[in-house]
Amino acid sequence: MLRDQELIFVANLAREHVYARDELLFEEGEVGDCLYVLTQGEVELTLGRHTLATLSAFQFFGEMGVLEKSSRSATVRARGEVKLLSLSAEDLTTFRGAYPDGYLFMTQNLARALSERLRATNARWVQAMERLTALLPPP
Repeated sequence: MLRDQELIFVANLAREHVYARDELLFEEGEVGDCLYVLTQGEVELTLGRHTLATLSAFQFFGEMGVLEKSSRSATVRARGEVKLLSLSAEDLTTFRGAYPDGYLFMTQNLARALSERLRATNARWVQAMERLTALLPPP
């Protein structure tokens, strides 16, 4: 768990954003280097026409972009009024310099969350393949 002084430091680095209903936060393919934490409302993550997830307060997204400065893997849109905080890769580098142990804790938790999301995606993929296989005629 982050200590109080680490939380205060991160809070001072974060920027607050407000989005209106249906407002686009970012699109798949855009280069991203910010992590977002929802403080109010819900966002929908989509890939093409498919909804990947709906996230609500105190959940985060954009972690892949902040960790590897890569292109966004999904489109994110506000489902209603949304308030969130953002931290850039540069912010996290600043945090690392001031609080290396806090930074390690934060990145380990980002890695755990990515792992959980990957496992859930793998499980959905296996279920989809099993349904598809059941529809095919026997060989």
